[in-house]
Amino acid sequence: MAARNSCTHLTWADAKDKTSSNTGGGKKPLIPKKIDHGKALTAKIISKNSNTSQSDRNNEKKTLLKRIKRDEEKSLIAASKRSAEKERERKERLVKPFEQANERMMELAKKLQQKKKSAGDDNDSDNDPMDPSMAEMQRVAECRELQLNEVLGLEAIYADTNELLVSHSSDLESLQQHIEQWQMYDSNEQVLKAIGHSPPVSFTLQLTVDGTCHSDASDDNHNNSTNSRELAASLLLQVTLPALYPLDETSVPVFDVAYFIVTDRGAVCNPDKALETLAHLEEGILKDALIIEAKLILPDPCVYEVVTSYLQERLFDYVRMSVHAQHVQHYAK
Repeated sequence: MAARNSCTHLTWADAKDKTSSNTGGGKKPLIPKKIDHGKALTAKIISKNSNTSQSDRNNEKKTLLKRIKRDEEKSLIAASKRSAEKERERKERLVKPFEQANERMMELAKKLQQKKKSAGDDNDSDNDPMDPSMAEMQRVAECRELQLNEVLGLEAIYADTNELLVSHSSDLESLQQHIEQWQMYDSNEQVLKAIGHSPPVSFTLQLTVDGTCHSDASDDNHNNSTNSRELAASLLLQVTLPALYPLDETSVPVFDVAYFIVTDRGAVCNPDKALETLAHLEEGILKDALIIEAKLILPDPCVYEVVTSYLQERLFDYVRMSVHAQHVQHYAK
């Protein structure tokens, strides 16, 4: 028993000495753990993000949606601008038939103004087998004076519009000189003959008349009261004054329609589309009506009254819508 106790019960110093002897007599060194700093930083970021609140994530989502919406709006605006630019370019290429018609009317009026007189345009006094009497020549001179005054008055009225063009073949300057000589020497036979031999006075009037155009009454396929359109007529009226106008009530001005077309003021079309009229003119009936109206005014100068008081007011009474325009109007309803 005493031997067992001596073997099992050791003092703290004995145990320590025994341990030191078993380990070789030295303390085991402390080895630190190896740490991967990259992994540590990643773990830290993940830990921080995992702690982000739900409200922060919602705010980020809203910001992203706003940015997407703003980009979409910019794209729509850019697309709208491109579309507007294309439409503007398309409209710039379009033309208005109304403007085309007036340009052509002006061109024709200028050509008629420059047109030289033919052999048959002079007065017939040179071909008369008998010379006119002094009284007849005086009467012609009086008529020519009235004609000159009427044309000069018309030129003053239409001075700002260029709608009236006097034919160069009328030679108004020479006629005016002869008239002034005759006023000074009213019995000068040579002057009277010069006045009588002067070419007839001729001029054109460019008229643009707005009105309501109806279909032909004989057309059974359309209702004449409903099938109508607001249109614009471009009419070039050529007027020639006879030698004894206006004192001779049988000498009525000659009214010729040199150009006529009806268009829609607001219509546009491609420049390669042929210009066509939307209505036709009953020219013969109109000319007869103008003659009747002129005779009611004679022996006073009548051209201005006939044109402004009758022709421009009642032109569309003699205009009938074309078949093409009727069908366009019919299908547009």
